[in-house]
Amino acid sequence: MHILGYRVPALLPPGMLVVLLLAGVVFLVVRHRASPARSLLSAVLTLWTGMVLLATLAPQRLGAIQIERHGQRVCAVLPHLSPWGALHDDQRLLNVLLFIPLGALVFVFHRRAAARVAVMVALLPIFIEVVQYTFRSLNRACDGTDVVDNWMGLAIGLVIGLAVAVPVWAVRKVRRQLRARVNAA
Repeated sequence: MHILGYRVPALLPPGMLVVLLLAGVVFLVVRHRASPARSLLSAVLTLWTGMVLLATLAPQRLGAIQIERHGQRVCAVLPHLSPWGALHDDQRLLNVLLFIPLGALVFVFHRRAAARVAVMVALLPIFIEVVQYTFRSLNRACDGTDVVDNWMGLAIGLVIGLAVAVPVWAVRKVRRQLRARVNAA
């Protein structure tokens, strides 16, 4: 199957349904502990993380694509790794774009939870490449450049998320102060 000119693994559509159901469960569980908006954003984070994992770990077509040197599997890195290179290569650009929402959604959580989520999201590209390297049956090529591109997307997303979160935090602080004054009066 092809979407927008890209070959889509056969497991992607059923996997998307499973991820959608999982995101619904997350929404229902978080809804009892948090606001509806935070519940929805937690479900969106779950949904996007699942989509990233499906897009990067779904088995590819048959045929050897693993990179080997002297009979040993290796994880490739582009020799001229530059941030601007991601703008000229569709594969690299997709790796950047895929992780921007994950970085932006980190600030949905409270400070302590946000730090844990940020660490997990930052480790996700490494996890993906280790799985691609370890499991030959996925027929995916491990590429260290993907990690750098994913981190670039996370950094862009974190900047976007922070730009949105800071005004929201300021409004919440003003509201708390106003409530405290009203309650004190």
